[in-house]
Amino acid sequence: EGVLMANTIYKAVIEIAERREIDGEHEID
Repeated sequence: EGVLMANTIYKAVIEIAERREIDGEHEID
């Protein structure tokens, strides 16, 4: 269960990071 939870959090963090990168590029532009 711990591994599954860590996997879910890991994926969520990556998704948020990708969105931030896209938003960041627009903000800089």
